[in-house]
Amino acid sequence: MLRSFCTTALALLLLAAGLGACDALESAPSDRVVVGDTTETMKIVGTLQYVEVEGGCWSLRADTASYMPLGVPPSFRSDGIEVQVRAVRRPDVMCICMTGTPIEVRSINRR
Repeated sequence: MLRSFCTTALALLLLAAGLGACDALESAPSDRVVVGDTTETMKIVGTLQYVEVEGGCWSLRADTASYMPLGVPPSFRSDGIEVQVRAVRRPDVMCICMTGTPIEVRSINRR
């Protein structure tokens, strides 16, 4: 019984920490188009879509995959725009949105 309680408490703690990280990246106050080093990034072309889940999330739909973009500048937060991003995968990030593979946007351009 105690083991089950401890396991549940640990899982909730890890979930809360992951959700906090998601929120911190998503709400970063920046209108900059390039953030950080882009040498180790992947290039993705797709459509930004706003998804009504738990207060709203962004999704980047490409031809072959869907991504959960973190750090999209406010000036690009427009449903349905075509963009090209340079991003790094963030397998360490958990978020309630689960709209695709988490990626941290390093640069973004309209197409």
